[in-house]
Amino acid sequence: MIVAPSRFLEGSLAGYPNHPESKFLGGEPFGVGPTRPRHVRAGAIAFVGKEADRWEEDFYFGVVLNTPLRFGSPYRAADALYNEMRHAAKAHGVSEVARQTGLTRSAVSHLLEGVFVKTKVKPAQIRAALRGLADHARSRKAEARRREHQLARALRAHR
Repeated sequence: MIVAPSRFLEGSLAGYPNHPESKFLGGEPFGVGPTRPRHVRAGAIAFVGKEADRWEEDFYFGVVLNTPLRFGSPYRAADALYNEMRHAAKAHGVSEVARQTGLTRSAVSHLLEGVFVKTKVKPAQIRAALRGLADHARSRKAEARRREHQLARALRAHR
């Protein structure tokens, strides 16, 4: 048991009543009036406690020395895929993203809302389809620029 000197505890407790309440809108220090709950969208899930430290595996299978430590979000790839899907849906629409990825429209909509969806389509297939959409959009833009330059050249030559 760790015992903190009373002056540290006293200092910590002194500011407690004036500490802002981050779970609520309107929870500022010395605020007056009703508070409203904040709506939170989870960006990632991080395991804490014995699940994070893999204590059970170590207990049953033995401690593995030189096990690499993992820092950062294990969901970085999923976050990147979500961002790619969000950009593709904004540029091409949910129906086109669904058609290209092999997901249903409702699955794409749920994924964009941050809802977990169980699907047989592998993330690599989804990523490849989304990159194909992005490449197609880039080539369409390049073609439009090329036509625009051709038209401008033709107009200059006609003058």
